[in-house]
Amino acid sequence: MDDHDKQLFRAAIKKEWDTNVKAGAIRVVPPSEALRIRQTMPHRIMKSRLLHVAKPIDDITQFDSSQILHHGSEEQPCKAKSRWIVRGDRD
Repeated sequence: MDDHDKQLFRAAIKKEWDTNVKAGAIRVVPPSEALRIRQTMPHRIMKSRLLHVAKPIDDITQFDSSQILHHGSEEQPCKAKSRWIVRGDRD
């Protein structure tokens, strides 16, 4: 992955994070509260990961060429997309 694509995925991660914070799915806590939660309620901490995909662009006219991945699909232009995946079976 080249630097251009890395930058697009960093922006996709930020967009996903901001969307989840705005929706109330994530609550950012100070380090001292995070430590207290980890010590007293470790069962409340859910495993998660980020899923990154090269998502095909349906309407290329809606995108600036700088937002298109260099190493996406060979068949059609792609954008960087990131999703935060949380183990829902453990909540």
